[in-house]
Amino acid sequence: MATRIVSKAFELNKADGTKVPFAVGDEVEGDLAEHWYVQHHSEDPKAKPKAKAEQPAQ
Repeated sequence: MATRIVSKAFELNKADGTKVPFAVGDEVEGDLAEHWYVQHHSEDPKAKPKAKAEQPAQ
């Protein structure tokens, strides 16, 4: 089962018209975790941290 951790607060508007609010740090599991909008606002807790991009010379 997929699990995601919300990194940016958002509200998901489901197909049945209900709205589901999510706060930073919330865990999202199951089918909701697979939704593209949830994935856009969350991180995979098992993923390796991304390396910071090098800063351009000034």
